[in-house]
Amino acid sequence: DKGFQDGIEKGIIEGKAEGKAEGILEGKFETAKNLKSMGLSLEQIAMATGLTVDDLSQLNEGKQSW
Repeated sequence: DKGFQDGIEKGIIEGKAEGKAEGILEGKFETAKNLKSMGLSLEQIAMATGLTVDDLSQLNEGKQSW
C-alpha cells in the first residue's frame, strides 16, 4: 500500500537525520573532552564547540562521560 511505503521511507529519512545529529553532538562532546584536558574553562569550551555551559556542566556532573 502506498501510504505504508511512504511511512517507511519517512521513517528511514528521519532515522538517518537523527543518527547524523547524534554523531555531530558526539563529536562536539569529544572535542570538549580534549579541550578540557588542555585546561580550558567551560566558557572557552562552550565558545569553541557551540555547546552550552549547561551541556558541559552535565558532562562535569557525570551525566555524560568526559
